[in-house]
Amino acid sequence: MSQAAAVAVRVGSTTPASVKVTTDKSSYAPGEKATITVSLADATNLDLVSGETYTAIFATGGIKSSYTLGTGSDSLTGTSVVGYTAAGKTYSVFMPVTEGDVTFSWTTGSTTSAAGTGLALANQAVAGSVTVAVSSNSTAAALDAANEATDAANAATDAALAAADAADAATAAAEDASAAVAALAKSVNTALKALKKQITSLTALVNKLLKK
Repeated sequence: MSQAAAVAVRVGSTTPASVKVTTDKSSYAPGEKATITVSLADATNLDLVSGETYTAIFATGGIKSSYTLGTGSDSLTGTSVVGYTAAGKTYSVFMPVTEGDVTFSWTTGSTTSAAGTGLALANQAVAGSVTVAVSSNSTAAALDAANEATDAANAATDAALAAADAADAATAAAEDASAAVAALAKSVNTALKALKKQITSLTALVNKLLKK
């Protein structure tokens, strides 16, 4: 009787110990959409069970922005992380149209860690922040990249058209060569027929002279 290979099984935890807040980029164009991720880990630094709500993660006010975010941004003011998902709960926000640094800051909650709530003692009431740049340079870089891609596409199109023209020219040359060969063959056939007539006439003349 064969035995199946052993597999590792991890029992998920719902007791948070630490929290981490990150952004998907370090710089954005004015008004650009950004993603903020809140990641929760247990005492062994493993991701928490998905689909749960974890309370008292942040102090009153949640995550605060140094600038007013654009219309359509998710709320960041909650102290709980509702409906946590694997590898972190994400929030979509829109950067302000004003250029400059934008700082997202928070203070962790002070509730003792337990199932579905609080953080480890060392991580309670701890201030944190992450700063990103909002600059039109990001827009310019994106436009430059788009323009370069367009130039490359145009160059490829030009090359394809040139190749097509070359192919047409080669086809025309081949057709001309074929016509020339056909004309030469016709000319040779005509010459051969004329030569054959001359040979026939000459043969008849020789035979006539021999009979005399």
